[in-house]
Amino acid sequence: MSKHTPTPWEFQDISNSHHDDGLGYINGPDGIEIDHHGSNRRSKEENLANAAFIVEACNSHDALVAENKRLRKALNNAIEHCQEMLGEPAFRSVHPIGKCPTLDSLRAALAEPDKGEG
Repeated sequence: MSKHTPTPWEFQDISNSHHDDGLGYINGPDGIEIDHHGSNRRSKEENLANAAFIVEACNSHDALVAENKRLRKALNNAIEHCQEMLGEPAFRSVHPIGKCPTLDSLRAALAEPDKGEG
Protein backbone atom coordinates (compact mmCIF):
# COMPACT_ATOMS: atom_id res chain seq x y z
CA MET A 1 0.00 0.00 0.00
CA SER A 2 1.25 3.44 -0.92
CA LYS A 3 1.90 6.11 1.72
CA HIS A 4 -0.26 9.22 1.87
CA THR A 5 1.01 12.67 0.97
CA PRO A 6 3.06 14.08 3.85
CA THR A 7 1.49 16.66 6.14
CA PRO A 8 0.83 19.47 6.77
CA TRP A 9 -2.12 19.76 4.46
CA GLU A 10 -4.01 22.99 3.91
CA PHE A 11 -7.25 24.10 2.36
CA GLN A 12 -7.20 26.59 -0.51
CA ASP A 13 -10.58 28.31 -0.54
CA ILE A 14 -11.79 29.20 -4.04
CA SER A 15 -15.45 29.64 -3.09
CA ASN A 16 -15.39 33.38 -3.81
CA SER A 17 -13.64 33.03 -7.15
CA HIS A 18 -14.96 32.52 -10.65
CA HIS A 19 -14.80 28.73 -10.22
CA ASP A 20 -18.21 27.13 -9.93
CA ASP A 21 -17.13 23.50 -9.64
CA GLY A 22 -16.30 23.36 -5.94
CA LEU A 23 -15.18 25.26 -2.90
CA GLY A 24 -11.49 24.60 -2.95
CA TYR A 25 -8.57 22.25 -2.89
CA ILE A 26 -6.86 20.33 -0.14
CA ASN A 27 -3.16 20.69 -0.95
CA GLY A 28 -0.05 18.99 0.34
CA PRO A 29 3.01 20.88 1.61
CA ASP A 30 4.29 21.05 -1.95
CA GLY A 31 1.15 22.98 -2.99
CA ILE A 32 -0.05 20.14 -5.22
CA GLU A 33 -3.74 19.25 -5.01
CA ILE A 34 -4.68 16.17 -2.96
CA ASP A 35 -8.42 16.60 -3.23
CA HIS A 36 -10.91 18.87 -4.94
CA HIS A 37 -13.43 19.67 -2.23
CA GLY A 38 -17.03 20.76 -2.47
CA SER A 39 -20.46 19.37 -3.09
CA ASN A 40 -23.53 20.91 -4.62
CA ARG A 41 -25.67 18.83 -2.28
CA ARG A 42 -24.32 20.43 0.91
CA SER A 43 -24.29 24.07 1.97
CA LYS A 44 -21.19 26.18 1.44
CA GLU A 45 -20.79 26.52 5.22
CA GLU A 46 -20.98 22.76 5.77
CA ASN A 47 -18.51 22.09 2.94
CA LEU A 48 -16.03 24.61 4.35
CA ALA A 49 -16.41 23.11 7.85
CA ASN A 50 -15.87 19.62 6.43
CA ALA A 51 -12.73 20.74 4.61
CA ALA A 52 -11.36 22.29 7.81
CA PHE A 53 -12.17 19.07 9.71
CA ILE A 54 -10.42 16.89 7.10
CA VAL A 55 -7.29 19.05 7.15
CA GLU A 56 -7.19 19.21 10.97
CA ALA A 57 -7.74 15.44 11.32
CA CYS A 58 -5.05 14.58 8.78
CA ASN A 59 -2.54 17.03 10.23
CA SER A 60 -3.18 15.72 13.78
CA HIS A 61 -3.15 12.01 12.94
CA ASP A 62 0.55 11.17 13.41
CA ALA A 63 0.81 13.04 16.73
CA LEU A 64 -2.36 11.37 18.03
CA VAL A 65 -1.10 7.89 17.09
CA ALA A 66 2.20 8.60 18.87
CA GLU A 67 0.39 9.89 21.97
CA ASN A 68 -1.92 6.87 21.96
CA LYS A 69 1.11 4.54 21.95
CA ARG A 70 2.76 6.53 24.76
CA LEU A 71 -0.37 6.43 26.92
CA ARG A 72 -0.96 2.72 26.28
CA LYS A 73 2.62 2.05 27.39
CA ALA A 74 2.08 4.16 30.53
CA LEU A 75 -1.10 2.19 31.30
CA ASN A 76 0.76 -1.10 30.89
CA ASN A 77 3.46 0.17 33.26
CA ALA A 78 0.81 1.19 35.82
CA ILE A 79 -0.79 -2.26 35.61
CA GLU A 80 2.58 -3.93 36.14
CA HIS A 81 3.23 -1.65 39.12
CA CYS A 82 -0.17 -2.47 40.66
CA GLN A 83 0.43 -6.18 40.15
CA GLU A 84 3.81 -5.88 41.89
CA MET A 85 2.21 -3.93 44.74
CA LEU A 86 -0.38 -6.67 45.26
CA GLY A 87 2.43 -8.89 46.50
CA GLU A 88 3.73 -6.36 49.05
CA PRO A 89 2.62 -6.90 52.70
CA ALA A 90 2.16 -3.13 53.27
CA PHE A 91 -0.20 -2.92 50.30
CA ARG A 92 -2.19 -5.96 51.43
CA SER A 93 -2.71 -4.32 54.83
CA VAL A 94 -4.32 -1.30 53.11
CA HIS A 95 -6.25 -3.42 50.60
CA PRO A 96 -6.94 -6.68 52.44
CA ILE A 97 -8.84 -8.17 49.52
CA GLY A 98 -5.58 -8.03 47.56
CA LYS A 99 -6.86 -5.89 44.69
CA CYS A 100 -5.49 -2.63 43.41
CA PRO A 101 -8.50 -0.27 43.17
CA THR A 102 -7.43 1.10 39.78
CA LEU A 103 -6.25 -2.14 38.20
CA ASP A 104 -9.62 -3.10 36.70
CA SER A 105 -10.12 0.33 35.14
CA LEU A 106 -6.61 0.27 33.67
CA ARG A 107 -7.18 -3.17 32.20
CA ALA A 108 -10.53 -2.04 30.79
CA ALA A 109 -8.90 0.96 29.10
CA LEU A 110 -6.31 -1.28 27.46
CA ALA A 111 -8.95 -3.83 26.43
CA GLU A 112 -10.27 -1.30 23.91
CA PRO A 113 -8.72 -1.99 20.52
CA ASP A 114 -5.92 0.32 19.47
CA LYS A 115 -7.65 2.21 16.63
CA GLY A 116 -4.78 4.61 16.05
CA GLU A 117 -2.84 2.47 13.62
CA GLY A 118 -3.08 3.18 9.96
